[in-house]
Amino acid sequence: AKYKSQTAYGPLLQGYGICGGYSDAMALFLDKMNIPNYKISSENHVWNLVYIDNKWLHLDLTWDDPVSNDGKDYLFHTYFLKTNEEVAKADEGETKLEEHNFNKLYYLEFNY
Repeated sequence: AKYKSQTAYGPLLQGYGICGGYSDAMALFLDKMNIPNYKISSENHVWNLVYIDNKWLHLDLTWDDPVSNDGKDYLFHTYFLKTNEEVAKADEGETKLEEHNFNKLYYLEFNY
């Protein structure tokens, strides 16, 4: 494969990344800063969970750095340090992504 977009190497060194690459790269930075974190997944998407201010929050770089049809570089904060409720509401919004439907039985930190 030309690009290693599924690992941190792709977004950090090649400029191309998919959700696996984004979440791997973010995990590297979070680990370096000693911020507790791990990767979470739904059936078709991966993002990060971070422990900040005594709570676990969602951090999804992939959907906050969208590819646009007009060639402009957009940066959103729709999925940046969000609670379960905020992420669910964003998924139900205009885009109807429903990408963040994860199994709460596996991620006990979000059973509140």
